[in-house]
Amino acid sequence: MSPRQIGYAAWSACDGDCRSYDTLSTPRHVPDGNGRQISIGLFGTRLERKEPSRRMMPQRGDLAMSAPNLTKLANTFGTDKGDEVADAHGYTSIYSFLFEEFRHEPFTMVEIGLQHGSLDPDALPTRKVNDIPSIKMWLEFFPKADIIGCDIADFSTFKMDRFRFERLDMGDAAALERLASSLPPVKIIIDDASHAAYHQQLALAKLFPIVQPGGFYFIEDLHVSHPVAARLPSCNPTEAVVEKFKQTRQLDIPFLPGIERRNLETSIRKMFIHRNDRGYVTSWTMKMVGFEKY
Repeated sequence: MSPRQIGYAAWSACDGDCRSYDTLSTPRHVPDGNGRQISIGLFGTRLERKEPSRRMMPQRGDLAMSAPNLTKLANTFGTDKGDEVADAHGYTSIYSFLFEEFRHEPFTMVEIGLQHGSLDPDALPTRKVNDIPSIKMWLEFFPKADIIGCDIADFSTFKMDRFRFERLDMGDAAALERLASSLPPVKIIIDDASHAAYHQQLALAKLFPIVQPGGFYFIEDLHVSHPVAARLPSCNPTEAVVEKFKQTRQLDIPFLPGIERRNLETSIRKMFIHRNDRGYVTSWTMKMVGFEKY
């Protein structure tokens, strides 16, 4: 086999829209460990930008093995977690960054809140639903994951391999505890439900204990709430709870018993805050928070 020149910069900087750089000095030949010689260019001080040549692009087999673009999947299936549909929150860029490492592993994932709901609290449980764009996205991105979807509305007519639906009222602590006891350790939980602060904080307290070490719990859309919040016990906005935890490592959730709150605080290894100015907000705003489990 004849020597093959490798342009290192073209690969290290390649992310979808690749651009390569010419090598300006004479290549040198080095062994590759398999009895062959590889020609590697030594970069000079002046770099010239050009479109990548065909020989530097991945072959078809390499493309088949590469990870799918989670944002493109979101846009294709019609979920606002991407950057084109509805509010276009752009959450998928964060998810892809954190989840790529274990994408091909078998694990259990839970998503709460499966489709846009009605603004009428009384209409939420009875709304007609037959599609779940985000679940289709996750099943495509995680080819070996089992996914449980939860919602107060009935999604039982939605059927896909590796998906199971559980009806859930997030304001019912006993129901959250029953769900937790019925599940194995979970790698990812995403709360995209009512966005009411009481629901978010109660679910975090009841479900975070079943997140496995190194797993993640995300709460989306901290910048909005639902009219149903007026019917729930009063509590601090989740955004304010996150800001205080960032400064003090204490969760200001008064309705939780002290021991439950402390157990929750000490089990959070890292916190990830996502802010942007997209999706019907006019300023740089906290949109999502994620917690990694110790």
